[in-house]
Amino acid sequence: MNKKTAKTIIATIVFALSMIWGLSLNSFAISQADADNSPEITVNVVKTDKLEGQGSVKWYKVNVTERGYFRLVLGPNAEADSKDINSGWKCTIFKKGDLTAGIAEIGGVTKNKNTDWLAYYPDTFYIKVENDNDHGSAHAALAPFDLKVEFIKNDVWEQEVNDESTTANEIIPNTGYKGFMNATGDVDWFKFSVTEAGDATITLSPDPDMSDSEGIGFGWNMCLYNESKQEVASVDQIKTTTSSKEIKLTKGTYYIKIYSFAPYNKITAPVNQLYDLTVNYEGYSTAIAKTKVEGIKVKAGKKKATVSWKEISYASGYEVYRSTKPNKGFKKVKSLSSKKKKFEDKKVKSKKKYYYKVRAFVTVDGKKYYSIDSATKKVKVK
Repeated sequence: MNKKTAKTIIATIVFALSMIWGLSLNSFAISQADADNSPEITVNVVKTDKLEGQGSVKWYKVNVTERGYFRLVLGPNAEADSKDINSGWKCTIFKKGDLTAGIAEIGGVTKNKNTDWLAYYPDTFYIKVENDNDHGSAHAALAPFDLKVEFIKNDVWEQEVNDESTTANEIIPNTGYKGFMNATGDVDWFKFSVTEAGDATITLSPDPDMSDSEGIGFGWNMCLYNESKQEVASVDQIKTTTSSKEIKLTKGTYYIKIYSFAPYNKITAPVNQLYDLTVNYEGYSTAIAKTKVEGIKVKAGKKKATVSWKEISYASGYEVYRSTKPNKGFKKVKSLSSKKKKFEDKKVKSKKKYYYKVRAFVTVDGKKYYSIDSATKKVKVK
């Protein structure tokens, strides 16, 4: 038997089996061009249609033009005769460019059923509706069905695909975001930037309204990296409570990686369990304005006064002010670096009273930002 004859026989067998089982050869694959030519449906609008019997497949496309999350809802139309539903429908959604691997699927649809919520960057998606059990006309779903893409606009949902740092979702500090693992091995990357040094608290917790404690498994891991992809901090096995990491940041871009603690199966991994992520950040130029120099003391010496104070960890420096009156007339007598916590004033006269106060400052891009003044302290020079 030559190769040409063998190929002909195989093709004939496949065709014959497809006719026996009621399988349409068109249901196995579709070109991107054909998918682009399929009927377009609008988000949040019901599309009513029906299959044409065994082997029938219907394709649709939907354009998601805004950031948010969506899901497919499929079920019998209100006018459907229950006896025509039979084994029901199967529905699969595909992302543009890959019509072989669906990103979500529901099967055995004999009443309203929906996929889990999906959160992808705005794109074109393709929907395939077919018989769930197409092994003969007795099982085919002949009733009309209603198909709807429920979409909710939202700028704070994680958007796939963000499995690598190069495709990380950009987030804004002091804004809460939601995300979830869409598979056992899914990884979520986020990135944010800070324009100056400051203090940050990165918080991750199960979403109180949209997560199931029994489905979280062993929870999530969270790692923070700097712009060079060096690990800065991490928290492991975040499960039932809020987990936070406090860290001092310098100016630059940072990356957050969230992944399953135990990505082995859906029992151990928090698949489709929503988490809340927030990077609370305050730059030192803002923080310093709410900070007061504490612990000021003034010690009298012979023809001198020594002023000391408690350190502010992020201060760029300090300024010391002096007056001969308790409530006015203060003039700066010295500016010191952040390493100094004491100043010896020798430009004073014996037997005279002086008043001192100190304020700290932070320098950002050449501009000084000041703290609240310390309490005023009095001293009589010896």
